[in-house]
Amino acid sequence: MNFNFSDYNVFVAGGLGDMGRELVKVLLKSKSHVKILSSSNKFDNRYESQSKKTRLEIIKTDYSNYENLFKMFQKNCIKGKINCLISFVGSGKIEGEFPYKKKEVQRIWDINYFSNRNLASAITEFLSKNDDFNHEYKSSHIFTSSVASSNNVGAPIEYSASKA
Repeated sequence: MNFNFSDYNVFVAGGLGDMGRELVKVLLKSKSHVKILSSSNKFDNRYESQSKKTRLEIIKTDYSNYENLFKMFQKNCIKGKINCLISFVGSGKIEGEFPYKKKEVQRIWDINYFSNRNLASAITEFLSKNDDFNHEYKSSHIFTSSVASSNNVGAPIEYSASKA
């Protein structure tokens, strides 16, 4: 099935992971403009050659800084396009043994909950104040999560709770 999403400018947060990469392929094939948001310095080399000749851009992003996220959306949203956000941001990699240290629990909440809250709040505030960037009011936000259970795979409760 072929889709034409040429009216879309899609921000894919966490787009360098396995699921994010697959979605980026589909979006590019569907003619979307794609901005991968990544907190990592490990940019995938497979994207470098593509980004020069397609509608793809990789933007280093600090999900914990609301003001910088707002400015990033302000700079990278495209007027007259449907600007959307899809987030794969999250981690279940908790360090140490149970009972976990308070600092480690906070780190997991920061990644899995507060980062996504900042993303949603920043783009929503920007789009609500700038109708020209919210074409036909069709902008949307999608948050994915793979909530792992402590029973099935031994995921820490802090991870599962922050993703719920």
